[in-house]
Amino acid sequence: MKKIDSSNFKIYVPVVLWADDLRELFSILSDYENVRITSDNIEYESLKEFLQHTSWRRASEVNIRVPEPYVSISMDNSSTRLHMSSSQRVELGLFSQLDEVLTRCERSPRFFYSYKWVLILPLFVQALFAVSPIAINADLKLAISILMLLWSSSVMYINLCKHSIVNRVNEKDRPGFLKRNLDGILIGIISAILGGIVGIFTPPIVEKLWDKNPTITQNQVKPLQGNLPK
Repeated sequence: MKKIDSSNFKIYVPVVLWADDLRELFSILSDYENVRITSDNIEYESLKEFLQHTSWRRASEVNIRVPEPYVSISMDNSSTRLHMSSSQRVELGLFSQLDEVLTRCERSPRFFYSYKWVLILPLFVQALFAVSPIAINADLKLAISILMLLWSSSVMYINLCKHSIVNRVNEKDRPGFLKRNLDGILIGIISAILGGIVGIFTPPIVEKLWDKNPTITQNQVKPLQGNLPK
């Protein structure tokens, strides 16, 4: 009887890696030859070259591979995966070390970015509204529903478009909050301004349209009894 060698594979929730995390991954793989790193259709000769290449820009796709034993760490906009072709004791130890680094880099709280919670949590909240013995205000229900929609949309966006963020700088050297989130802040300001404009001008417009189409009251209806045939 002989145990058949099998591969190991793991998929992660969205991750954020920094230069220090990449150095740790390469340190774990230092005993193996021909460790390759490719990013955005460019193959680099070393991790140092990769980090020095436009260090201010995040990489949208990074692949780290070892030919023997075959190890693959694939990170792109829609997924993060670790694959190893062997499950022997030594390879399992290597897989465990790599997995520990990638798991630590997962966004937290981890459940927040899981697809299953996008489906389960809204249904749970709606069921809670239905069976709750306490009357819940309609405005509160609406506010919670809007928050759930925003949360679900953000989770889907991150999973499909920003799943793996690989920074070429150390976490302690990362840009300030304003520089990192300038686009989002500008979009938020513009949205707030547009929302304010809509909120200010919508009521007068509705009132004006309403005045042009007044309802007919009983005083405006002439009695018809005298015109009825006998």
